[in-house]
Amino acid sequence: MIGFNFKSSLVKRITLILITFFFLLIISITTLFYFNAQKIIKNELIDVLIPAEAKLVENNITSNIEPYIHISRALAHSEYIKNWLIDEKEAETGLPLYKKSQENLIKENNLFGSFLASFQTNTYYSKGAIDSKLEIEGKDSWLKYSLNSTKDYDVNMDYDRVTGSIALFINYKIYDDNQKLIAITGTASNVSMLADMIGQQKIRNTGYFFTINDAGIIQLHSNKDYILTKNIAEIDPGLKNTIQEALKSKHHIAYLNRESDGKGFVITAIKDQF
Repeated sequence: MIGFNFKSSLVKRITLILITFFFLLIISITTLFYFNAQKIIKNELIDVLIPAEAKLVENNITSNIEPYIHISRALAHSEYIKNWLIDEKEAETGLPLYKKSQENLIKENNLFGSFLASFQTNTYYSKGAIDSKLEIEGKDSWLKYSLNSTKDYDVNMDYDRVTGSIALFINYKIYDDNQKLIAITGTASNVSMLADMIGQQKIRNTGYFFTINDAGIIQLHSNKDYILTKNIAEIDPGLKNTIQEALKSKHHIAYLNRESDGKGFVITAIKDQF
């Protein structure tokens, strides 16, 4: 009886050990799988989902801006405008027709305005009317960027000189038949829709989007007080370098550890083609 009990007890002990080992094995495998799965999910979130969200926002911004580029291109390529600039030398007799065409353009496309900076007569036209003489070293200093650019056009955020509101400007170059730059024309449009769209876009609970220019000046942000007034260096001194790292990385991802509070951030950055 004692032997039976001992054998029974031994069997129970062996069974318990086997079950315990098997249970521990399951826990180990499950834990390992959990950590692996967690790593996979984390990598997918950082390497795939976040850049995809950023790309989607970029596409939304592009789709909002491209129509204004097309309108400005049409102005720059207009034979009527070129003829008035070159052959008619911006004669006053042609101003009423030019003004009417610009007023119709603004109304049809819901623009803040249109403009033309003529290097022929050093004149700035707004909404088809003479506004002032060009002041490249003053209020028209924005022309410097366009003049130094190798592209036919550039996209710029600035304050509309008529309404005082923040506007999206498409600055498009006009050339004569000898490829001499004779003027820059374009459109000014309301960016409130873009700003609202940027403000509504989120990545999970804490991620948000904003846009900057090459100098680091914020162009669009959920905090509208930041637009055209803050440089990203004011938000965090290391942010600009981190953005550059993200632009060069395979997945457009880089990491920033904020020195002020030790918090870590995942930065994704995509440069537009405008």
